[in-house]
Amino acid sequence: MKKITIVSGIQLSDNPRVVKEAATLAEAGYAVEVLCSLLKPEDDGRNRQLEQAHQFGTRRIIDTASPDATRKLDWQWARLKRKIVITACRVSGRESVGQLGYAAVGLLKSCVSHPADLYSLHLPQAMWVGSRLLERGARVCVDIEDWYSEDLRAEDLAHSPVRLLRANESTVLRGAVFASTTSEVLSDALRECYGCPRPIVLYNAFRLSERRAGDSPPHERPDRPGTARIGWVSQVIGPDRGLEQLVAATHHLRHPVEIHLTGRSRSGIRDSLYRNLHSSCGLFFHDQVPHEELLPLMQSYDVGFAGELAHNRSRNLTVTNKILHYFLAGIPAVASDTLGQLEICRQVPDATRVYSQRDAQSLAAAIDSLLDDRDVLRHAKQAAWEAGTARFCWEENADRLLAAVEKAIGDT
Repeated sequence: MKKITIVSGIQLSDNPRVVKEAATLAEAGYAVEVLCSLLKPEDDGRNRQLEQAHQFGTRRIIDTASPDATRKLDWQWARLKRKIVITACRVSGRESVGQLGYAAVGLLKSCVSHPADLYSLHLPQAMWVGSRLLERGARVCVDIEDWYSEDLRAEDLAHSPVRLLRANESTVLRGAVFASTTSEVLSDALRECYGCPRPIVLYNAFRLSERRAGDSPPHERPDRPGTARIGWVSQVIGPDRGLEQLVAATHHLRHPVEIHLTGRSRSGIRDSLYRNLHSSCGLFFHDQVPHEELLPLMQSYDVGFAGELAHNRSRNLTVTNKILHYFLAGIPAVASDTLGQLEICRQVPDATRVYSQRDAQSLAAAIDSLLDDRDVLRHAKQAAWEAGTARFCWEENADRLLAAVEKAIGDT
């Protein structure tokens, strides 16, 4: 049986794309191991549930929930060492693998001591691992969910290891047996930048099996009385996610709305958003929920919000899983005009409304165009459901992934 090691280094619960890839490959008959970590001990239960729900194996490079005293000391040392490295790099202007994460060296050691037929790389520290594995003659593939060297804010550039990120990207993209990414426009940009083969596109969609058997789609349900609900979900509720524009848009809407935000709130964000909300509208914050509860939560909304801001090339070109998750739930998306999201919206115009990012009036007009007429909203929900069923579901991506893997290392 061919073995595939997926190199991540972060929590499974924080990286659904890794889970989808690992499950798909394991179900196809490959022996799959995910190299991950547990950095937040309070998330141990959620991550163990994920580990037990699938056929792939896991190896935790860092495990903050482990009762083993040695592992606890290793974690404390890793944190201290990273603080020292980051400080030293800021002072000296040099770059270090220690800036990429806590687990890079441990990931490499695990890959070397437990050989595989193929190593699948995710996230910046795994890219560094991949560049070292290529030197050893290993087969690697790489998934560029975000363009890491281009995913930085202007104020962070001076203290980020940009040269190291670019060098790793160049080495891995040119040396990989194949690469994948999240949009056609990002695939084209990577090929142009690095002169690498064009990455295959695996949209950040979810499995149809996440829909609960017997659930009626939102467009077939009776109209819900009361104020329309706009939903947004992410791991973190923070600034520069388009939420400022959404709240500002409440001052231009023809219809009052409830805004529901789900995730871990950054300090000060709640007060900031409340201050700018129109008095006719409601704003509700919800704690982060397990992934399996997201779809029914989204189906309680009338509209999903995807307000990505193109403050760097990565944000402009990628497609996050948010807009595609709304389709799976069967609700239309109001989306900002990043190039990645435009790529999706042009394929399913009836299920989406596009607005000019940072323009609150444009956003309000997009929302009102769905809420003015119940029949229009119902049609948009139906179009979203059909898009999630036929085009933007993980099953539509899985065959491309499996074909690329089989070409690289053969079948199981």
